[in-house]
Amino acid sequence: SGAISYRDSDGVSVAAIQTTDSASVITGDAITQTGTILANALTVKTLKDGGAAITLNNSGNAVASVDLRSRNAADSANAAGAISYRDTDGVSVTAIPTTSSATLTAGDAITQTGAILADALVVKTLKVGGANITLANSSDTVTSVDLRARNAADSADAAGAISYVDTNGFDVVKVSTTAGATLTASGAVTQSGSIAARALVVKTLSNAGASITLADSTNAVTSIDLRTRNAADTADAAGTISYRDTDGFDVAKISTTENATLRSGAAVTQSGSIAAAGLELLGSGPYTLTNTAND
Repeated sequence: SGAISYRDSDGVSVAAIQTTDSASVITGDAITQTGTILANALTVKTLKDGGAAITLNNSGNAVASVDLRSRNAADSANAAGAISYRDTDGVSVTAIPTTSSATLTAGDAITQTGAILADALVVKTLKVGGANITLANSSDTVTSVDLRARNAADSADAAGAISYVDTNGFDVVKVSTTAGATLTASGAVTQSGSIAARALVVKTLSNAGASITLADSTNAVTSIDLRTRNAADTADAAGTISYRDTDGFDVAKISTTENATLRSGAAVTQSGSIAAAGLELLGSGPYTLTNTAND
């Protein structure tokens, strides 16, 4: 054991870091690696105006937690350095701030104790049987998410539950798992890529209302629970809801004070109520929506 700390005025390549204690690396330019990092808590920071990347993609890395930051030279603001980290096991995120992209890949569950601030967020777990992605910090702020629970060979989706919370709205580039997926935002949720999951739960929390627009024709989920709510989550709010699926699905819940639109490629049933100003049903159906609590 023994804490390791290193600082460099320029960039640096990590040939090896091994300790059962913490490891900290701070540089004035990009950080890369040619060998593995073994540590308890890993802290890495680049300090450069315009940003400097952190690229730690060795599949043999094994740390308990990561704090990865791209900052300006004065360390007074986040900077545009892309951040990428891979771990052979699971990992907890202490903090990730950058104005560029952040990519995390792990061989087991990914959790967090601090916020992620990034442009595009890409997170993948690789484990036979699946490993969860649980990023539920209400201070997370990203533009888009790509969240995937995959098998160890990265050849098929796996049963890792996916959960993400954002302080604003975001776009879904991809969500894929054979388990459930839960997305919560304080702004609108849109998508530019497909969602594949078992139970899909999406909620927006905004007093003015924030829409849920998930109209990709290749979405494939078993059930949907879609709600536009006020910031306190005490009442429905005025966000329109739109969902499209390549197959059929069950409606576990839809709640909004605006309109809701559903489009299906097969039969649609419901196990929970629908509350909306207007309901539009498109696609092949058929639709069997006979819940007595529908309003």
